[in-house]
Amino acid sequence: GETSPIAAQHHGFFHYKSFRFWMGLLLMFALFSAINMRINLSMSMVCMVNRTAYEPKAPADNQSINTTNKCGRRAGSALKGKGYNGEILWSPEKQSQLLAATFFGMILTGFWSGTLADKIGPKSVLSVTLMVYILLTFMSPFLATRSYEGFYALRVIIGAAEGFLGPSLGSMAGKWSTANEKSSMAAVYTSGNQLANSLTHIINTALCESQFRWPAVFYLSGIIGIVWLITWQCFATNYPEDDCCVGEGEKAYLEEHSPSLKTQVYRAVPWRAIFTSPPVYAILACQFAFSFTLAIFMSFLPQYLRDVLMLPLDQNGYYMAICFVSQLVSKNVLAVVADRLKRSGRMGHTKCAKMFQTICCAGDAVTLTLLAIFGSCERPWLAGILLALYGAFFSAGICGFFTAFLSIAPRYTGTLTSLAGHETVWMIVFAAGAACNAIAGVIFLVFGSAEVQPWGRRDDCASSSSSKSSISTTSVSEKTAVR
Repeated sequence: GETSPIAAQHHGFFHYKSFRFWMGLLLMFALFSAINMRINLSMSMVCMVNRTAYEPKAPADNQSINTTNKCGRRAGSALKGKGYNGEILWSPEKQSQLLAATFFGMILTGFWSGTLADKIGPKSVLSVTLMVYILLTFMSPFLATRSYEGFYALRVIIGAAEGFLGPSLGSMAGKWSTANEKSSMAAVYTSGNQLANSLTHIINTALCESQFRWPAVFYLSGIIGIVWLITWQCFATNYPEDDCCVGEGEKAYLEEHSPSLKTQVYRAVPWRAIFTSPPVYAILACQFAFSFTLAIFMSFLPQYLRDVLMLPLDQNGYYMAICFVSQLVSKNVLAVVADRLKRSGRMGHTKCAKMFQTICCAGDAVTLTLLAIFGSCERPWLAGILLALYGAFFSAGICGFFTAFLSIAPRYTGTLTSLAGHETVWMIVFAAGAACNAIAGVIFLVFGSAEVQPWGRRDDCASSSSSKSSISTTSVSEKTAVR
């Protein structure tokens, strides 16, 4: 259908007067705040814990065990004086358990949290989630120095809260973007991840070396969360038509190109249709590979930089930033390209998603394999280059499976989103990440789709005007899509 005169008054997504763009930034700030509070442990742990207190004991004289690494330096002596001499005595096993605690927490809430966000509205769910984050973040320094068990339980609860984060963000993003803008919206709001991982590690490194030490890491991230919460409560709404800041032209444009989900009668989630849909499984395979490698870099990369590359603490944060700055730049550039290809009719939604997902999975598989083989304290600069390349390829997934997540069933976006040491050990970890990406890329190339699925369409109870608009939009999509 043709754009109405009122809808024609809207601004493009990246225009400063477009409230869709500002909502994307607000969601980005939400993700930045949450990720900042979750990953503060992964960076601060390297300065909280006395690393040298748990060095392996020297072998007996009659044992021919070489404890000197290939860089010609003992690992223990190399780490002394590099900022890794904290006061807390946690064994390497306890450190690993704490970093994994959040993932156990997510298992408790991840499956059903998205349905809750879709049903009662993502604004309230996201507000409560960040409140829990903030409270537990301020409690962290106290428990960390007094009770390992209490601190472990705190990390599990943070993980349980995180189970609501992604689905709520995805549900809100789906309501505030049209089909041709979903890659841009996804790139903007997920940039909070890269901003948090790059800036947080640099700032946390400076705080660890300051007179305030590691407790300041937790207090600062908690304060940032409070600032976001106040801003969110003042400006966010579940639906564009409820927001007084959105102009009539923009509201008309959104209704014409992405009919409001607010007027639809709520009905039960079509679980049977979802679990028998090949595109859903293709997306979940990519989500697993994406999350697996993301978890490696968010939670464990600082330890890899310390234990394998043997970087000083001040360089640790900068090497972390290399990967995430690369992601931040490339994802927003690629998103603009993807949406222009779809808007111009040169490429359908599905073909575009498959192309970018193939780039993501193939690129990640190659760079992770090279990192597993060539990552070494003898060549830290090479690891830096590979981290930058990995970040660039990784971001292509936002225009691939992640855009498909927001596209195949807008009203169930939250539900779908919720479905979704030693050098030798690191070689296995990176190799596993490479394998996951290679397999996921093939699955998505064969079964993936970015078109609205039959079970995800609007029901017959919606208003007649919205139904006409939906049929028109679907017709255009079917003509331009290349399956």
